[in-house]
Amino acid sequence: MNLATVVFVAGLLLGALILLAVLRVYMEKKTFGVGDAMFAAFGVVLMGLSVFTSISVTVSPTELKAQFDTVKKQVNEVAKQSAVLEKQVATVAESSGTLADGLANMGEKLNQGETTVAELTDALQGSRAVAPAAAERIRNSTTPRIDVQRYRSLSQELRRVPSMKEESTQ
Repeated sequence: MNLATVVFVAGLLLGALILLAVLRVYMEKKTFGVGDAMFAAFGVVLMGLSVFTSISVTVSPTELKAQFDTVKKQVNEVAKQSAVLEKQVATVAESSGTLADGLANMGEKLNQGETTVAELTDALQGSRAVAPAAAERIRNSTTPRIDVQRYRSLSQELRRVPSMKEESTQ
């Protein structure tokens, strides 16, 4: 936020608060003295200067044109920040999808490795090179099964992040 924006917002807020204070006193006491009039004028000046420094009014016999420069700048800034965030979200979604694919591939390899270890253990037990209790311990100590399909579907979900433009049209 630049200084002009801070001054604009501060002028609006302070002016509005001063006018609300004057209104509250009037509503409670049903009086409107010189101090109240000065306060009200000061609040109007604060709000007016804030608003009129950001509005460009053009009057001609055929048209009345008002441009809200500060509001336009703020809307454009928010739009730019929104576009940057949308790109970052898409990048994170793609990276997360790639990570999920990598986990699925690693899971497939680990699951294949577990099958190989189980086959080798069966062969060693069949040739009586390993005792049945030791073979059972080897089978139980192998890597856990990984649900590869879960990671594949997660990968697809992560890559399917809707853009903000799609959400705003719905």
